[in-house]
Amino acid sequence: MVHHPSYAVPSLKQGFKIRKPPQVSKEPQNNKESETREHQNPSPILEDHEMLLPIEIMFHVFSYLGPSSLCQLRLVSRKWKSIADQPSLWHSLCQSHGLISFNHQEDLKTIDWKRIYRLSSPWRWNLQPNITEVALSSNGMTLAYSGSKMDWITCLSEGPIDGSHRYFEISIDRAECPRNSIQVVFGCTGHMLGRQSNTPFGWNTSSDRNSWCYRGDGVIMSRGLADVTKGQTFGSGDTVGFKVNLKKKSLTFYKNGVPQGRPLTGIVGNLYPAVSIISGNQISIHQVTSIPSSLKNQSIKLITK
Repeated sequence: MVHHPSYAVPSLKQGFKIRKPPQVSKEPQNNKESETREHQNPSPILEDHEMLLPIEIMFHVFSYLGPSSLCQLRLVSRKWKSIADQPSLWHSLCQSHGLISFNHQEDLKTIDWKRIYRLSSPWRWNLQPNITEVALSSNGMTLAYSGSKMDWITCLSEGPIDGSHRYFEISIDRAECPRNSIQVVFGCTGHMLGRQSNTPFGWNTSSDRNSWCYRGDGVIMSRGLADVTKGQTFGSGDTVGFKVNLKKKSLTFYKNGVPQGRPLTGIVGNLYPAVSIISGNQISIHQVTSIPSSLKNQSIKLITK
């Protein structure tokens, strides 16, 4: 549960500015004069909309918002950005999601809590509502394909990869399709939505130019083409993951913590973690929580899940 700071709330007279409605002239005006006057004197109701509330109340309202809402609101204006980026807001989010095991207020300004949350927070699948053959668990982390169809179901994460250096991993709970050696495909893609198709993502050289994936048969795909190096095959009981560094534009796949193939380069775009599964298979997000290397010298203890 998020602990919200308490504030001495100013009176409404102090917080709101009373604005008089613009005077409407009774004299007839032609269209050109009216357009010119409106352009020179915009409606005062639209002016300084973020100044209607004092910053203390705005901060208190922001403290009730989730991470996605904060990231959207910070785009409204410089003032809203400064409020949404306050370390204490992200410190509370880290606490409420169980990412930290202490409450040291003196560390609020010395640690980048927003980065801690971004690198360590759980991620979820975003299953399209028109896909009925696959069941998504209530926590958004497990996909189970129990239908009889032989189509591939591709599912993307709720949001794109944020941060320059991230690691994503899934566990293969079940891979029991007897008529397909690929079974599961995991990686990242520039597609915005999941799909139901006769092929997994990363297969097509034209539509998958911004896709990189690792298949259950060991083949590593880069931009719709098989890479020159392969990885080991994987199946039930294995974990597969990928480490992406958007700053260096590189990506490496892993099986059970061991690097597979060679590091891929030229990784660009607005990318989403993605998985393709076929009938009879089930996968789950394997949440990996670790201390970012750049912050290991600071006294941060993350809870391993």
